Amino acid sequence: MRWFIKRETFRRPAAELKQAIAAHRQWVASCREQGVAISSGFLVDGEGKPGGGGLLVLQASDYAAALALIKQDPMLLSGGVEWELQEGFRSVGDDLLALWEAAEPHALDPDSLETRGLSRLNGVLKPGEAFSAHPRFDPGHHGDPRMVTFGVKTGPRSTVRLMEFAADGSLLHDRRDSFNGFAFLHDFAITPNWAVFWQNAINFNPLPFVLGQKGAAQCLESNPKGQAKFWLIPRDSGAFAGQSAKVIDAPEGFVFHHLNAWEEGDAVVLESIVYDDFPSIGPGVDFREVDFEQIPEGLLERCRIDTKTATAQRERLSERCCEFAMVNPNK
Repeated sequence: MRWFIKRETFRRPAAELKQAIAAHRQWVASCREQGVAISSGFLVDGEGKPGGGGLLVLQASDYAAALALIKQDPMLLSGGVEWELQEGFRSVGDDLLALWEAAEPHALDPDSLETRGLSRLNGVLKPGEAFSAHPRFDPGHHGDPRMVTFGVKTGPRSTVRLMEFAADGSLLHDRRDSFNGFAFLHDFAITPNWAVFWQNAINFNPLPFVLGQKGAAQCLESNPKGQAKFWLIPRDSGAFAGQSAKVIDAPEGFVFHHLNAWEEGDAVVLESIVYDDFPSIGPGVDFREVDFEQIPEGLLERCRIDTKTATAQRERLSERCCEFAMVNPNK
């Protein structure tokens, strides 16, 4: 069994969602009575005040099973929340980690799901330091299995911190690489020797976020004059340890999530869900009134990145709209 997290934000004031919240609590209790390991609660700010959203933790055999279960949640059925489901829980040492990319993870007891508090991973992270919600797992290309993950410090020049952890939580490798421009990196992929990032061509207007008018993602917009980039960072456990990162022009499009990556000679092959443009819906828009035919669709594509010639070739693998693709872990 694997652990999953559903993070949600309210689309309407909490007072309008009281009935859905009450039904949600009854639904969670019913799931527990049926033997499902599940827990939920409000997200709160630094003063312990509710912050307009919630977090739900559950155990399921795979992503499809977790998705099927949460689609029964009255909060989702009410249409009053925006939500995202991720396999964002991983045991590092004695803790189960609930991950989100804006700051440190939360540590949970792996058996009772009791929240232990913020985790800085034995001093690896500074207070408030970003830590990705999308770690990757190396099954043992360099010895024992390990977790590979990253954090980003954004600005006119952004810094990516790439980290590798052993199963006991000890930090094996740690490197930092800086790149020009504001970085929006939600996900990445790994091969035995590379960590692969697709930096979208976007602009970020921080003012609405600072004023509390919009979430960070709602402050993004496509930059039609910009050039997307692949950032290839050598893993310090791999054959190119200590070498500089490679920056290679990427095709047009917008990427949230990647499926897989591997190496073929001097090439790195990356499979991703690619949108023609940044898919954005305004915060005041009722999703029931959205014409989804006008929203860019995510399509599975493969890019072959030649590390010697610094070029990339693009191939579409499917015309079927999809997201959150993943490789069968049993294959």
